[in-house]
Amino acid sequence: MLHDSLQCNIINTGFVGGADLQYILNEVIPYVKKDDIIILAPEYNFFTDKYNDYNIDALIGLLCMDYSSFYKFTIKQKIDVILKGTPELFIRKILYPIACLFKINDKIYINQFNEYGDLTSHLTVPSDFKYKGLNPIPCKIDSSAINVFNRFKNDVARKHVSVYMSFPPVPDEGYKFDSARIDKFIKELSKDLSIRIISNPIDYVYDNKYFFNTKYHLNKDGRELRTKRLLKDIKNSGCNKSNEILSESELIFLINNLLVYVSRML
Repeated sequence: MLHDSLQCNIINTGFVGGADLQYILNEVIPYVKKDDIIILAPEYNFFTDKYNDYNIDALIGLLCMDYSSFYKFTIKQKIDVILKGTPELFIRKILYPIACLFKINDKIYINQFNEYGDLTSHLTVPSDFKYKGLNPIPCKIDSSAINVFNRFKNDVARKHVSVYMSFPPVPDEGYKFDSARIDKFIKELSKDLSIRIISNPIDYVYDNKYFFNTKYHLNKDGRELRTKRLLKDIKNSGCNKSNEILSESELIFLINNLLVYVSRML
């Protein structure tokens, strides 16, 4: 939909949940080129003191896809993987081809992508989302997290790349539960974030029936609604028409979790 409407080649560079913010952003930088566009849509925890959190399963998943990921980990992450993740890595690499035959959840997340990088294997799987409440969002944003985003903007600006901010989808019950905190959160965000915000979080609040298995993962119908909303925000903001992006080479990276769509103008 984004490809056809914007006449851009869209690439979704979303990451597995559990990787830390700095790692995810660093992975994008080497691939952007002059006049590319990056639209970030981070889960709300990336603006809090949890921005640097990670889990071993996520790191193992990255290693399963590319062993060179190990050299990009922090010293602490390397130690954790060696001490805690070696057995699991062995199981996944040696026994996984057999295990995935019996685990549909594993099938959903491995090698099931279209040409744009969109995960598609879950679109025909029945949703099993049960609302468990949105994690409390601190009214005070972690300044270190904002600094990571701002440094990222500065880093890609040196390559003449533009960055914009959108927001992730959340269940309507979760938004009602945390609406006041979210509103204050966004106001605080606008004070120090140097990235232009092109969306309103309330526009990404959807009924529970549009979610697949977690509060951030949409099903087929929800994904279509979210894409239409994002397309409207992109067009309304004019970020796809400004002088800075009218060139032969363009991308739109959308990072949510960070989900990233990369688009290159045709």
